[in-house]
Amino acid sequence: MQRQTTDLTMAIENGVKKWSRLSNQLGDTVLSVQAFQYSPVYLHIGYHKTGSTFLQKRVFPFLDANYFKSLDATYLATSQSYDPHQFIELLGQACTIEEEKPTIISQETLSGRGDGDPIWNQFTIAERLYQTFPHAKILIVVRNQLEYILSLYTMRVVNRGLERLCLSDYLTQKFEARLRGKLQYDALVNRYTSLFGFTNVLVLPYEQLAVDSADFVSQVLGFFDVTQSHKFEHAKENVGIRNERIVQINRYINYPISVIIDFLRKYKIMSPRYYSQFANGYFLLKRLTLNAFLGKFMDPNDNVVDFSPEWKKEIIDAFKEGNHRLADVMDQDIAQYGYPW
Repeated sequence: MQRQTTDLTMAIENGVKKWSRLSNQLGDTVLSVQAFQYSPVYLHIGYHKTGSTFLQKRVFPFLDANYFKSLDATYLATSQSYDPHQFIELLGQACTIEEEKPTIISQETLSGRGDGDPIWNQFTIAERLYQTFPHAKILIVVRNQLEYILSLYTMRVVNRGLERLCLSDYLTQKFEARLRGKLQYDALVNRYTSLFGFTNVLVLPYEQLAVDSADFVSQVLGFFDVTQSHKFEHAKENVGIRNERIVQINRYINYPISVIIDFLRKYKIMSPRYYSQFANGYFLLKRLTLNAFLGKFMDPNDNVVDFSPEWKKEIIDAFKEGNHRLADVMDQDIAQYGYPW
């Protein structure tokens, strides 16, 4: 518990210091706040694992709008004393603002951390976004919780993490503590509709993007009321690997590395900056060597990792009632996509 408190405090302090340094570098340059007060603002808040990269690379850049991609939301999420005007001024330095155009901000961490880490509270972020952009429209994309968890877990093992636990042990550690709250979509959707108004929040299932990307994008553009400069090209982004043997080999490779890293970070021998540099290099090395080699001999999505019957039942039971409420808000049959029901 003491370690968790220390990690939380360090994360908050680092986030505030980072934004303070940036603010000092900007000097007294003032963004015309009218750019956000008198033109539409559209916020795409995620969730993770729901096609955000597709929207950010193939749709949003080609709209007639001011566009902020992959916004660093550390200050918004962790500062103890939040100032909406400071946040707006900092936004203005990240992109040239044309006051006649709408503004699109797309960042999946606006729905919190991918695994529900409480360092970033998704409800606090929602309230601060409302303080900053009270007339904004909100796009939320959700995903079948069973698929979300599998995608997150395999990504943390294979692509972007040092996870060494098997799926069942991972769930024992993370489900109650983080994922159950993170993936109660109806609770966060309800908070956004209560803040911004029901007609200003659009919730779409990720599965619709996979089935009919043209219709999915059409709904987004209609909600945003913006025009597209050219037809988008559909392509899958960040395709995951779920082959059980590939995942198991990556777990074994991750094990000694993660043990050493945990020790170095626990005793503050490795700073967050150097950890990030090391981790990014390690992830790239695995992708170019180990997983490229394994992919030549094993189908990445054959014999896939799956839940035990006990865990599958627990996950379904945890989310089925909330999904009924969510379906009513969305006015869609999400059960057809395999959502816990």
